[in-house]
Amino acid sequence: MSRNITQLKRALTPEQKSDRRDTLLVTAKTLFMDAGYEGFSMGLLSKRAGVAKGTLYLYFGTKEEVLLSLYSLEFERFCSELTAGISSVMTDAEFISRIYETSVSDPLFLALHARLGTVIEQNISVDALIISKRYDLLEEAWDKKTNYLKDEITNSENSDDIEMKTIKNKLNFVLPLYE
Repeated sequence: MSRNITQLKRALTPEQKSDRRDTLLVTAKTLFMDAGYEGFSMGLLSKRAGVAKGTLYLYFGTKEEVLLSLYSLEFERFCSELTAGISSVMTDAEFISRIYETSVSDPLFLALHARLGTVIEQNISVDALIISKRYDLLEEAWDKKTNYLKDEITNSENSDDIEMKTIKNKLNFVLPLYE
C-alpha cells in the first residue's frame, strides 16, 4: 500500500483502487480482532477506514465478502508460515508440532476458518465464492495429510512413548479447530 486511505479523495487508477482495497482489508483485520464477528459491521468498518459506506460497497458487497477476502489473505499467510518450516526429511512428529505451533500462534485465521462454511460463505456473490474456491485444492491436500496423521495416531494408541503421547495431545488439540 503506497498511500493512506484518508489521503485518497477518489481512487481512479488501478493502483489506487488496489491500495484502497488493501487498506480496507487491513482495517477489517484490526476491526475483526477488536470486535469479533458479531461486532463487525460494514458501518463500523467504513467509519474506521475513513470512507463513505457507499465507497466500501464498491469494493465488497457484504460483510461476509470482506471477511472472505480477509480469510483468503490469512489462509495464504498461514500456509506460507506453515510450509516455511516443513522439509522432506521431517518426521510425522515434527510435522504435527509444526501444525500445532503455527495454529496456536494464529487466532485470527482460526476464528475466520471456524466461520467459513457456516457463516461467511452463506451471504456472498457467486463471483466471490468462485474466487475463494481456488483454495479447495490446498484444503483437499491438507485434509489428506491430517487424515493420514489421525490414522497414524489411532494406530499408535497403545504406545507408551512419551514423545508419541505429546504428539497425540497436540494433534487432538489442533485438528478439531480445522473441522
